[in-house]
Amino acid sequence: LLVARKGDFCLAVKAGDNDDSHNHNDTGSFTVYRDGEPLFVDIGVETYQKKTFSPRRYEIWTMQSQYHNLPTFYETADGSGDGIMQQAGPQYRAKDTVCRMEPDVTRIRMDLADAYPDERIRAYERTVTLENGRLTVEDRADCRPLVPVLSLITSRMPVWEEETGMLVLGGDTPEAVSVQVTGAASVQVERLPITDARLQTAWKQDLWRTQVVFAGDLLK
Repeated sequence: LLVARKGDFCLAVKAGDNDDSHNHNDTGSFTVYRDGEPLFVDIGVETYQKKTFSPRRYEIWTMQSQYHNLPTFYETADGSGDGIMQQAGPQYRAKDTVCRMEPDVTRIRMDLADAYPDERIRAYERTVTLENGRLTVEDRADCRPLVPVLSLITSRMPVWEEETGMLVLGGDTPEAVSVQVTGAASVQVERLPITDARLQTAWKQDLWRTQVVFAGDLLK
């Protein structure tokens, strides 16, 4: 687990595997706060129930990789149908993890292919870099014929500006943050209603999921 604070940003990135205590299938996911405010988030866990501590644990949506800042892989070009998500267990893990922490730059790189149960996912390299007040996430995939679709979970409503390739978090509010997205074939935004009492203690408003369909093998 990498945690870095530089300038306005606080960044956390998980490597490791999906065999943690109270595990979520979220190897490779990241969270970002800016000026103490959440931007890219981890949803958390709903009120505990029997299913939470049973073999059906990963039927709970907040435990699934498709509701973290991670890719899901599809057979169809538009990302429809059932997707291939991460699975639980020590064998579902990041590999070739390299971390660099210096005064001017923090970087972590890992391959997430083994976190998914499909040999067609030959490589999925994620590099997260925090340097000179700029945060960059770069994903490279080798998984054809599968199509990777990246989920981004945000606390602010995202507005996709196709002409500029900008994902604007917070719309036209003074606190809006613009995120440059390159390598996207299409982008869809959906609201994630927060109705569970336990989640409502952390989130006073609904959250959002942006799904970005890769246009090629590189998304940044």
